[in-house]
Amino acid sequence: MEWIYLVAGIGLLLFVTIDVFWTTLWVDGGAGPISSRLSRFLWKMTRGISRGHPLLLSLAGPAVLATTLLTWIGLLWLGWLLVFSGDIHSVVDTRDDKPINWSERVYFMGYIIFTLGVGDYIPREGFWQVATAAASIRKRLFVSDAWCHIHTIHSQFSHTATFVCFQYYRNWQIGKSICEKHVEWQ
Repeated sequence: MEWIYLVAGIGLLLFVTIDVFWTTLWVDGGAGPISSRLSRFLWKMTRGISRGHPLLLSLAGPAVLATTLLTWIGLLWLGWLLVFSGDIHSVVDTRDDKPINWSERVYFMGYIIFTLGVGDYIPREGFWQVATAAASIRKRLFVSDAWCHIHTIHSQFSHTATFVCFQYYRNWQIGKSICEKHVEWQ
């Protein structure tokens, strides 16, 4: 048993879980520790690259959302990979009942996280079967939370943009001041 992999994997999974739930479910909490740092880094990078160009700046939001989601998926995949690497016999090849190597383990975790299709490799009986089910359940929770988070942000942005445009055309002066404040926030 490779305890370092198991402990590192569990720690990473806990950290990602906290970040996902913090970011997606805690209304007043803002972004979690991973998401907030990633967002800040991407925003600063976009501002530096764009040199104030509005079109490039407008891509920062979708880029942050997509990158955050991909980061969560990558860390989730890595965390489960480390957990299942804690025991060399945790997953075996169905053809010869021998333990699988690292690249096969990456493949196994990928299809467990994304499809729960059991193919050439299967978990050992007992704890590892339960861990496989837990990986699948966690995937479903994360995907649902992430989708709701992205939908909420997109919906809020659409409502805000509609309100600003309405105000702008209704009363040019109010709309102008709102747009000026929006530019100052950037």
